[in-house]
Amino acid sequence: MAYYMQVFVEGQTAPTLSDLRAAYLGSSAQLLGNVIQRGDECYGILSISIWGDNLFEGELDEFRESLENVRWNFDKMKVQRCLNSAVATVTVQVVFGDREIPLTLSHIDPLFNWLRAHYSGLIQADGEGFYDGSKLIVKFV
Repeated sequence: MAYYMQVFVEGQTAPTLSDLRAAYLGSSAQLLGNVIQRGDECYGILSISIWGDNLFEGELDEFRESLENVRWNFDKMKVQRCLNSAVATVTVQVVFGDREIPLTLSHIDPLFNWLRAHYSGLIQADGEGFYDGSKLIVKFV
């Protein structure tokens, strides 16, 4: 079963794969093409969707629909604003393999840390909801 995490990038130019390679400078993992790997082991497969792509618009519509089932609060408004101003999504299909979850995520974290440092936006994790940094702000049940 696939597990996806994505960053909805707000109101700025969309990052490129070339930009995202900077996230792995000094890390034991690296971004080769669109694959996050350490040695021969794959930890994630990266994709970028930008405003105007059918995939991007479909993702936004899907999450807007999911939000309809969430009780109104300021965090829900924050997610709605993010979806309305997003210019791109950076999505990682996380590949756990036989590894422990924390080990796998430790090789994905540099990407999300770099994106938070250089772009505005929120993280969405499958089966969990939307995060502002490491804080879960809207939970999907």
